[in-house]
Amino acid sequence: MDKNGLYNKIIIFGIIILLTGTCIIPATGSIIQKQASSNGQLYLENIIYVDDDNTEGPWDGTIEHPYLYIQEGIYHADHGDTVYVFSGTYYNQYAYIDKTINLIGEDKETTMIYTGSTWWIVEIYADNVNVSGFTFRNNGFAEFNEKMYIEADYCTISDNIFADERSFNCLCTLKLNDSHHNVITRNRFGVLTSQLFCIYLENSNYNTISENKFRLKIVTMQIKNSNTNIIIDNTFIVAAGNTARSGA
Repeated sequence: MDKNGLYNKIIIFGIIILLTGTCIIPATGSIIQKQASSNGQLYLENIIYVDDDNTEGPWDGTIEHPYLYIQEGIYHADHGDTVYVFSGTYYNQYAYIDKTINLIGEDKETTMIYTGSTWWIVEIYADNVNVSGFTFRNNGFAEFNEKMYIEADYCTISDNIFADERSFNCLCTLKLNDSHHNVITRNRFGVLTSQLFCIYLENSNYNTISENKFRLKIVTMQIKNSNTNIIIDNTFIVAAGNTARSGA
């Protein structure tokens, strides 16, 4: 083989090694990064961790030092990030979401946000938010204690449990206000008191409510000034001696 041929092979081999090296990125720390997109914009997604067991700190959102409070994880998240909440009982905590993030619980049966003092447990004011894997529960010691309020578009609320022990004058479990193209799916609603509304849509269009299970004394869905919403494949179980009703 002449020198030119050998030289060309060496160059090609070097290029292959270089390209391979750019594809193998070792994991550093415990924050995983990947690309995420929203409304045509590309973000670098971090996973930020929250764990109620980390009571002593330090707290930096890594898997080794997760934040203690869910809102702290949300505060430090950027658009496109995931806030991952480990199983536990998060007493008197809440989530105010004003950026495009994923809020994910480790296991909906064991990742519980338990409150008796806030108006809404979760408030969403950003588009393309995903919330999944939680039990939202209140003990009913505060009046007008609701679960989730959405004023945003293209959000997905899936695989959660909405439950009550007691409730005083609870207006509704989940409210969509001026919200469009959202998906509410595969959730379980178990409200044992006669609250006013379970799901309340106001000025909200093109939403899909599907494959949810409702176990209530009074099943109430209020739809006001809203059009072209799809309500399909839901299961309603009503306690004996009560009635299921919907309002429009």
